[in-house]
Amino acid sequence: MRSSYERLIKIGITALLICFWSVRHFIMQTYYGYKGWWLIPSLIVWFIPIIVGTYFLLRYMKDKSKNDLGLAALIALLTVFSFKLFRIFPYRTLFIPALLLLTGWMLGCVILREKRPKGISTVAILAFLGTLFCLLSPTSSARLYLFGYYPSADAIITDLRTFNQSGYTNKSRDYAIYFPEKPAIKELFVLSENSFDNKRYTNLEVKVTRYGIFYVPTENFWWKS
Repeated sequence: MRSSYERLIKIGITALLICFWSVRHFIMQTYYGYKGWWLIPSLIVWFIPIIVGTYFLLRYMKDKSKNDLGLAALIALLTVFSFKLFRIFPYRTLFIPALLLLTGWMLGCVILREKRPKGISTVAILAFLGTLFCLLSPTSSARLYLFGYYPSADAIITDLRTFNQSGYTNKSRDYAIYFPEKPAIKELFVLSENSFDNKRYTNLEVKVTRYGIFYVPTENFWWKS
C-alpha cells in the first residue's frame, strides 16, 4: 500500500512539472523581448529552474547525496535543452519529454527522501523506448517534437497538415513539412538565427526527415532557404 501511495505522489509531481513547463514556455514565448511589467513573469519562470537546481546542487555539496546531484543535473539539462535560442543542437527537443518524466520522478524521490530512487531505472527505460517508438512514425515524431518544443495538450490534439499527402512513398524525397493546425502552435516571428520580432507571430513548421526506419523532427528553418 505504501509503495502504491509513493508511486502516485511521484506521478502527481511529474504531472505538475509538465504543467509548470507548459506555462513557463507560454509566458516566455509571449513576453520574450518585452519591457515593463511584462518582464516580471518572464523573469520569474526563467529563474525558477535555475534557483531550484542551484539549491539541490548546494545540498549535494553539503550532504553528498547522489539524489540531489542527479536532480540538479536533470534540471540543468532540461533548462538548457528548452532554451529557445540554443539552436546549436537542433534535435534537443526530442529529449525534453523524457527529461520531464525523469526530472519529475527524481524530484518525487527526493521529496520522499528515498536513499535510492525507486523506479527511476524503469522510468528511464520507458522514456527511452517511448522516444524510439515515436520516431518510427512521421506524425508521432512530429508530435514528439511539438511536445518538447511546446509541452502541452496541443501537441497531442492538434491536426497535422502536410503538403506531402502521399507520405514518404516517393523515394526521391526524404522529408516532409508538417503544419500544426486546429489549434495552431504559434512562435515569435523569426528575424534571424537568434533574433525575434516580439510583435509578430507565425505558425510553427516541423520538418521530419527520414533516416532508415526512423523519422527525426526538427524546426523547419524556412528563413535560411
